[in-house]
Amino acid sequence: MKPLLSRSFLIGITVAALITPAEADQLKVSDVSDMRAAARAGDFKARVDWNALSYYLQGAMEAIALAQNDLERADKTPLFCPPKGKSFEMQDVYAMLERVSDPNQPALEAVMATLKTRYPCS
Repeated sequence: MKPLLSRSFLIGITVAALITPAEADQLKVSDVSDMRAAARAGDFKARVDWNALSYYLQGAMEAIALAQNDLERADKTPLFCPPKGKSFEMQDVYAMLERVSDPNQPALEAVMATLKTRYPCS
């Protein structure tokens, strides 16, 4: 017998429930740190939040990759210039966020700043 709700549908509902218009503040580096600490402590809700955050960050990285591809196709300067064939895993994104000195910096802004600094387009 097939389940009534698929796993991806349930994840979508979870993400939608976590991101509401009333909570329009940008995700800060400190938020990521706090969520990671709570998830590591074993709280079930915190682990669910961490999974949702992981999907959010993965989606943001995919959007960055799409923007990079569009800029390259249009012969425009890309956002940053990693070595050919370089791919980023979620562990890379988490490591970037752990090294940010300002905990109040928006998380995605911190990731972009790190990528631009680490892989400049001289």
